[in-house]
Amino acid sequence: MRHSTISAPQRPTDRSLAAVDATATRIEPDDPALEDWTSNYLREHRLRLATDVDLAVEHVPASARVLDIGAAPYVATGALAALGYELCAVDI
Repeated sequence: MRHSTISAPQRPTDRSLAAVDATATRIEPDDPALEDWTSNYLREHRLRLATDVDLAVEHVPASARVLDIGAAPYVATGALAALGYELCAVDI
């Protein structure tokens, strides 16, 4: 069996950053106690989430159905949906 390596880009593309940022502006936790956690998470993980989106765009056809496991707060999910992917997202 041949294994391949997927390397992350040095910096996420502007397209993925824009998709992540647009999705992040629409995220509102249903529990007010999670507002600080959500805000911090989105700020700290913005570049990683956009990189994840870039990797999906590079390696998964746009018409593919994608299962996002551990999806909360659903930023990558929303960004991929905005880019044309069919998503199913689950989290606790």
